[in-house]
Order: sequence, then structure tokens, then C-alpha cells
Amino acid sequence: MPDEDKKFTQADVDRIVSERLARDRESRGDPTALLRTVQALQDENSILKAKNGELSGVLNKSTTDQIKAKVGVDLKVPQNLLGFIQGETEAEMRASAEKLVAELGPGQQIGGATNPPVGNTAPKVYTRQDLDTMKPEQINADWANISAQLKAGQVK
Repeated sequence: MPDEDKKFTQADVDRIVSERLARDRESRGDPTALLRTVQALQDENSILKAKNGELSGVLNKSTTDQIKAKVGVDLKVPQNLLGFIQGETEAEMRASAEKLVAELGPGQQIGGATNPPVGNTAPKVYTRQDLDTMKPEQINADWANISAQLKAGQVK
């Protein structure tokens, strides 16, 4: 058996290894070219991840603004106060808007009665005849109004 074993010289081993490496490079490609391709793909991947992050931020802001608008309409929050609504979820925004509306109190009654409340009537405009028939106590009680009318020339 020892006679049958093949014996290779160093040159034969170098040649065999070189042939195998050449075949391997042909099937897989040049390792430096592969490394350049991998680096290019990694660079492209990082660029796309950054762009994805930007677009996700824009989408989240848009979604948040839509939810704020919906909550604002539901709770009748004035358009210029929507920026004060805080929160990440619709429930958080709704709670914030309810608190804002509660803090503001009831709004102006639109379409309600048009008569002013009692005590908010226009002052009586006196005539010369009214002043002649009034008692001094009555004139003293409304002297601020009477003197203003006299100065303005409204008493006829």
C-alpha cells in the first residue's frame, strides 16, 4: 500500500490549489468585486432607511393632524385652538380636548335670544319737559346721565 500512495511535490500541491481557487473564483466571482457590491448595497440600504424614517415621520404627523381635526370637530373646539390638543392616540387627544373645552367654559350663545339682559338698557334720553317735571331727588339720582346729555346737546 505505501507504494500505491501518491506523492505530490510542492509544485504539484501549489498547482492543484491554484486550479481549485481559480474554479472557485469563477463560480463565486471576484471577492473584491463582491465586497464592493456589498458595500454599495449597505450604503443604499442606509439611505433608504433614512428616507423611510422621514416618510414615517411625515405620515405620523399627517395622521396626528387628522385625528386632532376629527376630535376638534367632534368636541366643537375652535380651529385656532387645535394646536393646544396634545397626545399620541385618539383617546389621549380626546381627553386633552375635553379638558381644554372645560377650561374655556361655555361659548357664546349663537342664535339665542337677542334681548339684552336686564340692567343693560340704554340710558333714557330726557327732554326739557321731563327735566322740568322731575323732582330734585330724581335729578340727583341720574345726574351723570343728565349732565352727559346736556353737554352733548341731546336734551331738546
